[in-house]
Amino acid sequence: MLSQTAYEIIANFFQKNYLCTMKKAIAAIFLTVLFFGTGTMPVHARKRVSEKEDREKRHAGLLEKLDRDANAARLYEWERKWDMVITAGFGFSTWLSHSEAVPLTDPGLSWNAGLRTSYVYENGWTLGFGARYLYLSILNNVTALEQGLGLVGKTEQTYLDIPMYAGFRFACTKRVDCQILIGPYVSCGIDGKINFVNYDLTPPEEKTIELFEGMNRYDIGLNAHLDFDVSNFVFGVEGRVGFLNLDGGLAMTNGGVMLNFGYRFHLN
Repeated sequence: MLSQTAYEIIANFFQKNYLCTMKKAIAAIFLTVLFFGTGTMPVHARKRVSEKEDREKRHAGLLEKLDRDANAARLYEWERKWDMVITAGFGFSTWLSHSEAVPLTDPGLSWNAGLRTSYVYENGWTLGFGARYLYLSILNNVTALEQGLGLVGKTEQTYLDIPMYAGFRFACTKRVDCQILIGPYVSCGIDGKINFVNYDLTPPEEKTIELFEGMNRYDIGLNAHLDFDVSNFVFGVEGRVGFLNLDGGLAMTNGGVMLNFGYRFHLN
């Protein structure tokens, strides 16, 4: 009887200690999970938020860069490439008088047709040249009559024009490219005529003179372009000023302004 009671006492003691130990272990595990879980969850959440903010900042930076400098988006497209533009245009031409001895003239219609090619370097810088047929006309009716010369007529000149230029290409908007070109030109006269009526004679006399028989056939000068490129369609304005006198004895040079249009082909 005594031994049985002692056994029950010992069994109850171990049972109570075991249950207590199990409860403590479970509590310890629960507290550990709770501590580390609640401690690491904000870290992961903060990390995800930080990564999202970084992506948004990079995206905003790229958009800002494209908006600030749309040219950067197309630098790779332009760089180290040849292109060719088939172009035509029309405008006004005149003789620029640099001496009081030269009668002033009135502007006449002009037009051109040809092509030009250019090579685009890094950052949009370009070098190129072209070849075109150039028609110039000058009127001497109004001014001549005002000066009492009695001459009414029209001067026509046609040239083979070789422009050379350097320039810079940049993006005006995401769809429109701009190009500034400037450089010298060399022109060789193909044909030239002066058709006039002399009203000082009775009856008035009509006469045609070959222009380049007594005047300079060649011309050297400077031209400048401002072009806009919209989906490879090119529109622009051109100004040109000649440096060589048309007549060796008179200070008179070519000059004019034209509107040009064309289409750009990429050669590589």
